[in-house]
Amino acid sequence: MKGYSLYNDKEYSCLFKSVYGDGRNISLDDYKENPIYIELDGNEYFVGDLSEKESMKCIRNAGDSKVSPVVRILISAALSEIAVSDNVSLILGVPYKIFKKSTLKEVQKEYRDSTIVNVNIFREADAALIYAMGNRINENNPVGMVNIGFRTTELSYFDKGFKFNDKLSTTIESGNQNALKIVQKKLVDLGITKSLPEIDTAD
Repeated sequence: MKGYSLYNDKEYSCLFKSVYGDGRNISLDDYKENPIYIELDGNEYFVGDLSEKESMKCIRNAGDSKVSPVVRILISAALSEIAVSDNVSLILGVPYKIFKKSTLKEVQKEYRDSTIVNVNIFREADAALIYAMGNRINENNPVGMVNIGFRTTELSYFDKGFKFNDKLSTTIESGNQNALKIVQKKLVDLGITKSLPEIDTAD
């Protein structure tokens, strides 16, 4: 999960694994990295690295839905890190295949309240492309981005003049997990059993 906000010309950002688990009241002083602990709807949660170390059970985001209970907790964690105003606008990155009006209506219904006053969506790969260009739009040449995620790969392509090319942009149902499964099989052949998340986070 990656979050970014801008308030009074000051930037705030966060980056953490899309995983959470049960939380409890413990001292977090010994953690060098920024530990994320939140309370939501009367429940306590550890998020990201902290959940993998301290939670009894971890739950990972394994779907495309942006309104699942898992995503709601992760968004709340991100907002706890980067929201500095009482009222915020929320923009969610979504895969190309679900970038449509029905998804927008769904997330607006789920998240818009007295605190989150505006909700919108954008294509994930487009954001990655603009970030890679240093937020400078290139209108002189066609540009594209291949953004490889855990389950899917997002392709984003813009023609000269930075005009979005729908035909050459898509979601491919293949990602890092395919490579990890090959590693997992090799480990099994060596008598070593590890889950995909364990292989993905191994040093």
